[in-house]
Amino acid sequence: MKCEQARGMMHAILDGSHSDAEINAYRHHLCECEQCRCEDQRWRSLITEIEALPLWKEPASLLPAVMNSLSTETQEEESKIGPVLLFGFFAFLVYHLLSSLKTLSANAGGDIELFHNPVFMYLAWIIVGLAFSAGLIYFLMRKKAHVKFL
Repeated sequence: MKCEQARGMMHAILDGSHSDAEINAYRHHLCECEQCRCEDQRWRSLITEIEALPLWKEPASLLPAVMNSLSTETQEEESKIGPVLLFGFFAFLVYHLLSSLKTLSANAGGDIELFHNPVFMYLAWIIVGLAFSAGLIYFLMRKKAHVKFL
């Protein structure tokens, strides 16, 4: 085994991720190469020192503080998107109300000239499209650029 191969395998062997044959070849190389042996010893001592460190215990107040902060952020985001959702719902409701009136008027034998008017239907679709576009633009800009509209 060459030094380059040994160094490439060193971390995985220290983690115990190689087969017995590879580990034996690695150990044989360490017996022959002082430079790799020194590096292996440095890594093993570092691992031992890290494992000997005391575990960090978070303060009892950390989790409630983080959860409170997340709750506040969520409430602020929900309150800002509310008007956009309300406008979108209103536009959706208006469009479906107009469609229902068209159907009811046709079933009752009434005049449905208004609903055959392409300008009227075009405006209805514009309202729905604007509501959807406004909501989508708000959502995308808020997520990427952190822009606050409302």
